Amino acid sequence: MGAHIETAARSPGAGPWTGVFLLVLLMITREGMEMAFITGTLARQAESAALFWGALVGVALAAALAWAWSRYGHRVNLALFFQVTSIFLILFALQLCVYAFHEATEANVLPIDNQYWHIATEPYGPEGKYGTAFTYALVLIPALWLAWSAYSTRGGAPAGVRKS
Repeated sequence: MGAHIETAARSPGAGPWTGVFLLVLLMITREGMEMAFITGTLARQAESAALFWGALVGVALAAALAWAWSRYGHRVNLALFFQVTSIFLILFALQLCVYAFHEATEANVLPIDNQYWHIATEPYGPEGKYGTAFTYALVLIPALWLAWSAYSTRGGAPAGVRKS
């Protein structure tokens, strides 16, 4: 998609440039309206100033992250970035599937022995011992992949450490 937008933006004439401009305008407007609706809903329904201010701080942090990405994003190894995020998303999808199965058995939705499977999957739920460990693995496994990739692309062991 990015290559098509770049090609359209470089084409002669005002038509392609206008199309790219309108696409960007639409996306920014959509995100802005979504933020305004969510913040407005929090302000009316939550009856808590802390939630409203938390949402505003979140928006400010998102703006700071967007600025930092536009300023320093060219330094990011995109192949490694997408590897790490792909690993996280695969693990997250796996956790969602296990949790969905667990909740479906609790609601007696599946055409199986729901009570047996609900009890059997209890340790794999978010509060179970395996579920809690899996939550930590969501962060640790991608972080270890990132660390290993950084270590191996740097040429091996740090200075002063012999390779065996």
